[in-house]
Amino acid sequence: MRGESRFTMTETVCITEASADGIVAATAASGAVACRFHPDSARQEMLSLWRALEERFAPAPLMCTADWTETWLHHFGRIVPHRFAVLSEGDSPFAVALVTQSSCERDGLAPIRALHVGTSGEPDEHSACVEYNAVLCDPRRRMLAWNALVESLDREPSWDELRLDGFAASELGELLDDPRWCWIRKPSRFVDCSAIRRSHCELISCLGGSTRKIIRQNLRHYGDVAVEWATDVNHAHDIFAELMVLHQARWRAEGKPGCYSSPIFTAFHRELLERFVPQGRMALFRVRAGGTTLGCSQLLIDRGRVLLYQGGRQFGDQKHSPGLVTDYLAIQESLLRGYVDFDFMAGESVHKQRLTTHSADLVWGVRRRPRLKFAVMGRLRQIKHWLRSIQGEN
Repeated sequence: MRGESRFTMTETVCITEASADGIVAATAASGAVACRFHPDSARQEMLSLWRALEERFAPAPLMCTADWTETWLHHFGRIVPHRFAVLSEGDSPFAVALVTQSSCERDGLAPIRALHVGTSGEPDEHSACVEYNAVLCDPRRRMLAWNALVESLDREPSWDELRLDGFAASELGELLDDPRWCWIRKPSRFVDCSAIRRSHCELISCLGGSTRKIIRQNLRHYGDVAVEWATDVNHAHDIFAELMVLHQARWRAEGKPGCYSSPIFTAFHRELLERFVPQGRMALFRVRAGGTTLGCSQLLIDRGRVLLYQGGRQFGDQKHSPGLVTDYLAIQESLLRGYVDFDFMAGESVHKQRLTTHSADLVWGVRRRPRLKFAVMGRLRQIKHWLRSIQGEN
């Protein structure tokens, strides 16, 4: 990135062996960089440093703030091994990150020992599904932080895969061009609320013709609708409780457990609510019509952007679209409240395409070490494919 120091494989560098206290030092053209790893027993010290850096480099991405990280550790730290990485130049820390380890992944029969950067690595049934992930750092030294962290982890022989989950492409810079990584890009569709305000147009006029028609038909059907945007904890808890009921009803009807079947996931979000709603970093939204709830949404507020994290919708009405109405009215309320964007987060659907005006990439990256077990599993898959092809011919 322009204006940033770089620590790359092509520069003249001198890397020391990892010492007993976990320091890996690197000397590049930009000066000395140290990556020090700290265990969970240093959690309070690390969170104090985290908060100091967060204040220094504000505004920080929501999902790498100290409050988000501390809440995640409170609930998931018991089941996900983790440590803290601190990047420093001289005696001055300029970046901090959480490094976690998952052990439940498999490639066929082969277990995968994976490291993750950020609040990730949970078992799937409990996963918080972090998006807009980030490393908390001086933005001028972002690539220096990434390269030093990855080089330090490279010197550890124990892991099979290094994973970066749910990062905005802009957070990774030149790392995206590294051929050692395999990247999956997922569009994160959003409404540019600032542009709509500048245009002095109504929200509905910025959407496609068929979408406008469907929304108007549904609004006529439901009649007078009331919207609630909870900014106090008690009101937010009330909406969140109904959101969970609606969400679970839909997924259980499809024979799936739903994310709130996990007590760890549910407790994590209840504590986030307690922390973030008073800070204005979370809002709970509800739409009612005629005494019936059409839908509820959990909204995260990240640097002026509204992120639709989770929702629950009235289930079973095949003729109308309570979810479409709920999301349309949530966007409209975000517009009125002066937010920059309304973001549906990763994933494609006709629903998201109808209601949004722009798209950005979120990326998931995997860097796999060459291992005999992976080569064996690859060969077994080739044999299995070959046997199926022969059976098909017969």
